[in-house]
Parts: sequence; C-alpha cells; structure tokens
Amino acid sequence: MCLLASLFIAILALWIFPRSYRSESQLYIRLGRDSASLDATATIGRTSLPSSLPSTREEEINTVTEILNSRALAEQVIGRLGTQTILHDQDPDESESVHSPAVAITPMTPVGSIMPVSAEATSVTSSEESSPSDNDRDSAITKLQRMLQVQAVKKSDVVHIDCESRNPHLSQKIVGCLVDCYLADHLRLNRTSGAHAFFQEQADRMHAAVARSEEEIRNLKDQTGLAAPETQRDLLVSRAAHLEDELASTTTELASTEAQARTLRQKIAALPATTVTSHTVGVESHGVELMRDELYRLQMAVQDMESKYTDEHILLKQARERLVAAKKSFESAPPSHEMVTSGPNTVYEQSQVELVKLEPVLTALRAKLDKLQTQIAEAHDQIKTYNATQVQLAELSRDLKEQEANYQTYTEHLEQTRIDDALEADRISNISVFEPATFEPTPIKTKSHLAAALILLMGLTSAIGLPLLLETRNSLTNDTHHVPNHSTVPLVTSISRRMSDQLSGNST
Repeated sequence: MCLLASLFIAILALWIFPRSYRSESQLYIRLGRDSASLDATATIGRTSLPSSLPSTREEEINTVTEILNSRALAEQVIGRLGTQTILHDQDPDESESVHSPAVAITPMTPVGSIMPVSAEATSVTSSEESSPSDNDRDSAITKLQRMLQVQAVKKSDVVHIDCESRNPHLSQKIVGCLVDCYLADHLRLNRTSGAHAFFQEQADRMHAAVARSEEEIRNLKDQTGLAAPETQRDLLVSRAAHLEDELASTTTELASTEAQARTLRQKIAALPATTVTSHTVGVESHGVELMRDELYRLQMAVQDMESKYTDEHILLKQARERLVAAKKSFESAPPSHEMVTSGPNTVYEQSQVELVKLEPVLTALRAKLDKLQTQIAEAHDQIKTYNATQVQLAELSRDLKEQEANYQTYTEHLEQTRIDDALEADRISNISVFEPATFEPTPIKTKSHLAAALILLMGLTSAIGLPLLLETRNSLTNDTHHVPNHSTVPLVTSISRRMSDQLSGNST
C-alpha cells in the first residue's frame, strides 16, 4: 500500500512540477589589447612601462566570470527586459504590450557603482520607505541570479553561460541581454572615460609650452648673439688666453724697454755733451804770423813815408808809433802754442738718439698694455656674460626638452585613447561570442525528475521499513520489562515464548 502511494505521488509530482528550458552561450576570451596593455593614463609621469599582462589568464577569466555574476549586470538585464517578465517567466516579446521596462539601462551603466542608473531611476530617497516595486525588483534580481549560471570551462579560455526558466524565449532573451550588457561594460571598463579629451587638452598645452620655450630661446640667442654656444665658448676662451699671453709678452717687453731707457738716461747724464777731437803741442801761433806780417807792413809803410815826409810830419809820427806798438806786441807774443780741437760727443749723441727712439716704443708699449688689459677685462666680462647666458639657455633647453618629451608622451597617449575610442565605437574587444544565446524549445530534465525519484525511493523505503518497525514494536510490548510502561495493571507472572508455544501445541 505504501509503495502504491509513493508511485502515485511521484507520478503526480512529474505531472504538476513545471518544465524548465535552458539557453546557453559561450564567450571566448583571447589575448588582446584590452588585457595585453596598460590603460593610457597608467603610464603618465613615468619614463617607461612595458606592456603588462595579468598575473595569470585564470585571473582574467575569473574577473569576467565575477562581472557576469554581478548584481549590477543583473540590474541592467532587468532594466531591459522588465521586472514582471522575470517574476512571471513571461515571453519578453509577448509582455512588451503589457509590461513596459522599469528603466532603460544604457550599455554605459557603471558595473561597479554602488547605485546603478537603473536603481537610481527607480529608487526613492533614503528618508522614504521602500515601495512595492522596489521589493519586486529585488525579488526579480534574486530570481534572475538563481536562474543564471556562469562558470569558466577548466583549462580553456571559454566562459560558459546558461539560464534556466519556464519560458524558452525568456531564457534566450536573458542570456543574449546579459552578453550584450557585459560586452558594452567590458569595453567601458577597459577604457578610461574622458581620457581622449584630457590628453588632447594636455597635448595642446604642451605644444603651446614648447612654442613659448622655443621663442624664448630664439630671443635669448638674438640678444646675446649665441648662435653656436660650444663653438663660441671655445673662441672666447681661446681669445682670452691669447690676450693674456700677449699681455705677458707686452709686459715683459715694456719692462725691458724701460730698463734700456733708464740705462740710456743714466749714461747720458754721465757723458759730456762735447769732447776734444785733437790736441797739438808746439804749433806756431797764427796770430804771431799775422803780427809779423802786420809789423813788416808797418815797417814798409814807415820807410815809404820817411822818403816822402819829414820827421816832424804827423803821419810819419803816427806810423812810427804803430810800428813801435806792433814790435812790442810781436816781441811779447810766444813763439809757439798748444792747439786743442773739441767737438760733439758721438756716444752722447748716439745715446740721445737711442733714447729718442725708445720713447715712442715705450709709449706704444704702455698704450698696448692698457689696451690689452682692457680687452682682457672685456673678454672676462664676455665669458661671465656667456656663462650666465649659457646657464639660462641650458635651463630653457632643459625645459624645452622636458616639454618636448611630455608633448611626445601625451601625443602617444592621445593616439592610444583615439584608438580605444574607435575600438569602443565599433564595439571591438578581446571578448568574442563563441556561441550566441541558443533557443531550445525542448524542456530539460529538471529537478522534478530528482524529486520523483526521491519520492519513489521514500515509498519503497516506507513499504519495507514500516512492517519491520511495527514488528519491532510488537516484540517490545511482549517483554516483561516494558509491560508496566504500557499498562497500569500490575504484572502477576510471565510465560516464556517457548512455554507459550508448547501450550499452544499441546492444546492442538
């Protein structure tokens, strides 16, 4: 009887228990741009970062699985299909005219946000109590998460998704919608929102900074005349060294010339201006000869006058007086004398000439020395100015180099973000739908078969175990130790089973 009751209950469970339909989809996760490189904003401010891979492919696949199982993605699916569609297992195409979606969730809804867009659209303020629609939505999310099963296929790059519901169209819609929402969120999660505009702004700013720095460097070179800094520095140093060498040579030459001029002055001061050219001893005096000639002429004149005039004549007297004076002078004059001839000192004159020649040389050397000192001071000032200018130019050049490097970096990142935006616009990622959501109109073997089998097993167990239990209970009641427990009448005596059997045999 228990076996028949169990069979009847199992058949009734199979008849009443609702049928389930399954839809499946598979995602293939290949190694692509989304997982093989860092986001463009991750390398800002760093010289170089190589392409980065996840620690293991298993971690990447587990990340995909966790996102597919997330509540935020379930809210997006419910936002598209509608709360009542999930709760009542309705066909989405048939329920569109009756139940409109609660909130349309865009593909860009943040998966990791605390309050997604759909939840914000249907939620009330924290000070108000939850409405019945919120409870229905939570129930729908819970039910949807129980309906979905996402798991990674072992030792592969495939993620398997399946959904069981009472409606085959609903199962297919749920899986397809889940895959679409995930693909959209995967594109968004692996790209930084606003990165392209940020890098465009930074690239423009760096380009303007580079232009300003180039203009400052050009103006500085125009003002200071620094066309080739290294070459000009060598020229300035070489010129200063040459001037210093020439200054040393000029100083030495000036000192030598001054010493020579000083020696000549001392020599001129010690020398007489004139010197004796000749000295003759015993030379007859030319005056005596003249006096003799004059005396002879006077004697001849007196003789001539004596022949003409008398002794008392005045002219004769005068002539005789001149003759007497001439004789006295002639007699008093020495017969010979020393003749000394003097002339200019040639050494003195030569020293004077040499000193005169040295004076312009000294003046030229002093002027050259002053000019060299001035030129050396100017050269040193030019070197100082050059050093200061070179430091300023080096700072500007360093800033320009850094700005150019930053501009190059931002330009490269800008191109990366442009590529990411283009990939996102065309919905290109490293996730491929290997198997779209399937439509299986044939119900699957659900838990009703298991329930029926369990009921049948319980029926068989009860059919066998119940008589054994009753028999065991009867044997316990025949025990004298258990009689007081089942009756208030006191036990008088007991008969063993063998005696009872014998009595019953004897009676027969």
